[in-house]
Amino acid sequence: MLESQPNITKVHRDERKYIIGPNGGKIGIACQEALVTFGSTEMTIEILSSEIGVSKEEYKRMIGNGLTDELKETRPELINFRLWAQKTKLYVMGNNNSNDNKPEIVQKKFEEEERYLASDVDFVGKNYSYHFIKSHLFQSNFSAPIEDRLIQGGCKVLDVACGSGTWLLDLSTNYENSHFSGLDFQAIYPQEIKPPNLDFIKADILDGLPFPDNEFDFVHQDTLTYDLQRNQWDFVLSELIRITKPGGFIEITELYFSYSDLGPILYKLLNGLRMHLKKQMVDTDVMYDLEPMLKSQPHITQVHRDEREIIMGPHGGKLGLALQEVYEIFSSTEKTIEIISSEMEVSKEEYKQMIGKKLTKEISEIGPKFYIFRLWTQKVIN
Repeated sequence: MLESQPNITKVHRDERKYIIGPNGGKIGIACQEALVTFGSTEMTIEILSSEIGVSKEEYKRMIGNGLTDELKETRPELINFRLWAQKTKLYVMGNNNSNDNKPEIVQKKFEEEERYLASDVDFVGKNYSYHFIKSHLFQSNFSAPIEDRLIQGGCKVLDVACGSGTWLLDLSTNYENSHFSGLDFQAIYPQEIKPPNLDFIKADILDGLPFPDNEFDFVHQDTLTYDLQRNQWDFVLSELIRITKPGGFIEITELYFSYSDLGPILYKLLNGLRMHLKKQMVDTDVMYDLEPMLKSQPHITQVHRDEREIIMGPHGGKLGLALQEVYEIFSSTEKTIEIISSEMEVSKEEYKQMIGKKLTKEISEIGPKFYIFRLWTQKVIN
């Protein structure tokens, strides 16, 4: 179907197979957790139990120990594939040599647009696995005391820079009587398959949020230190506060680490990322200054901080292995390999060797510490 479309070049296919469950190693276990988490939502339970003709209790038993035991004994395969093609750009030019004076179509390939590596970081920071790492780490999807309002209904929630919308999909399913909106400058969120109380808007926060003052009860933002320049943060924070209702809550989530906790390989890799972003005027060290920056904003009450430690790798248990997997996926993308190997002044092959068994061994031995924190505050009531 894609190959039949006009105005594109050759279609390429990149395919990977995974075994769901413990027989598939770390990735297989992560796939199993994702499957069980999805299958355990109230909406999924209601729909699928009805479709397969069993009670909700029977369904819950099926996706519990029954499914877990089955995945240990079998090797079900999950196949992920990517199809990609390049769009051609059409220039219509008059052909003076043609007797019938018909226009000549000249095709010219789009040059690949230079983008910040932050786009890849943003994808990883908001992907499915990372969302559930945070959810399990904090035992909640948010720290601000907003749940009673969400349950009561009529609560309006906005997630700024929502990415693929995983956080919103989770909340909108659990709090059906409240309304949720997501905003991102890239439309990578679901367009069709989503709860009826959820909508998405394509917009860039740096242009100002396209909402009136005092619009939302809860405004949420997650992992933007890899996207914003330091001098943009004051404007962004002021916009989050502006659109929040008096008495409403603002919450920001970020991840940080200390370079002294890292092994030599991970230090070089993360420092390479830091140096690249610095060339784009993106100062990742702002993660250490966000709390005082938020406190300096007007029209808010006390700023609260909720922080959790997570050890990457096997020393951190399931969550640590999941965090390691998220980083390994990010560090293995073609864009990351190209950019970070250049920053480190090593060949791509040397880089790939570093992020392979060497990095896995280092993480297993050292157990580097990372910290995820939430800052939340309430807008003053006039």
